[in-house]
Amino acid sequence: MKHTITKVRVLGQEIPVCEWLPEGGSTVLFLHGFGRHPAQYGMVHALARDHGFRVLAPFLYPNNALNEPPRSFRSCVALTRAVVRELEREGNLQAGYGVVGHSTGGSVAQCLADSTPRPNAILALNPVFPVKYGPWGFVARSACITGNQLLGRTGPAYRGWALTLRYGGKMLANLARKFEATWALASNLSRLQLQEYRLLYDSWGQRGVRFGVPTAVFQAERDEFFRVPDNLRAWMGLVFEHFELRQLQDVRGHEWPLMRPELAAQKVSTWLAAQARAESTASPFRPPEYLTA
Repeated sequence: MKHTITKVRVLGQEIPVCEWLPEGGSTVLFLHGFGRHPAQYGMVHALARDHGFRVLAPFLYPNNALNEPPRSFRSCVALTRAVVRELEREGNLQAGYGVVGHSTGGSVAQCLADSTPRPNAILALNPVFPVKYGPWGFVARSACITGNQLLGRTGPAYRGWALTLRYGGKMLANLARKFEATWALASNLSRLQLQEYRLLYDSWGQRGVRFGVPTAVFQAERDEFFRVPDNLRAWMGLVFEHFELRQLQDVRGHEWPLMRPELAAQKVSTWLAAQARAESTASPFRPPEYLTA
């Protein structure tokens, strides 16, 4: 299925947004992984083509020829929030959408629980957890991703080169800046654990707020760079009323949503449909009593 590309201007920069628009269907906001482009994800095409979802996918991390690439997890979140607000202002996104993210996008997705407009479900696919090998591990993974893309290991090689040339901007001229941004973000991710939890807890959890929006992490076996913390459920339970950790036995590796796109689309669609069917009287956002007294 073909997609269209529009641009939204936020924080002084133009952000491309890919849109797959089948007839009918609910909206999914997809947040890609570090160093990826939304069009690389066959899963996104399948969500629209085979499952009828309207998919909006901004092109965000890490450099993407931006004048000011995000250099920390919080700046990734701030950029995403700004894009979401602008999409709402332009009438392209309303409350009640689902958020699906992979890798860096998965961790950012969980920070949208208190965004405007508010989502009704958040699903993170192999999100970024504490880095196993520190900043060098993250940088090595980024280089591996780029190499696999250009060699065609996550799709036809010509497509990888075409996407790089089309969306990479002045790639050679920006190489040093891209490395610097990658290193800065890697150091930031290595130093802090579960930053999405921390952002939400600092803003709301300390005041007794917990979010009723269904939230899940799908984690494949043998992630090359990240591990699931033993106390993940406890941490997430401080800010989410409904959190699910699903450790997948039928897929392996951090890049499984790219390597197994049809299966990934099926898993995502099934989970989103289950949340839509679930009867719940809880509001996606319930303030503590002292804020409503």
